[in-house]
Amino acid sequence: MIKTEVTRGRPIQAGGVRLVPIVRRTSGVWRRATIGRGVGARGGGFVHLYPIGVVVQEGESERFIAIPDETRWTLRRFLAVGVAVMLLSLWIGWMAGALSREEEQDGG
Repeated sequence: MIKTEVTRGRPIQAGGVRLVPIVRRTSGVWRRATIGRGVGARGGGFVHLYPIGVVVQEGESERFIAIPDETRWTLRRFLAVGVAVMLLSLWIGWMAGALSREEEQDGG
């Protein structure tokens, strides 16, 4: 079972400012047990914490500062460029083959 929730972390006091981290926590757990003809058990799980932002509390005011995920966007850009290069290479290869076949038909 996979569960995702947004939760507040432990507040940090810095001078007159209180910082509260906000994270998205995704966790999963699976388990299996066998009884009869021997006893067995299996299990596993994972937890992924993804920082979303920080709540800054100063006196009575409170504001949210988002933490941008530049790594995710950079990796998506790399993926897009890789797919574009692959498609361009396939198209160039196809065009080269088409020109080669056309020359063979004209010359032969």
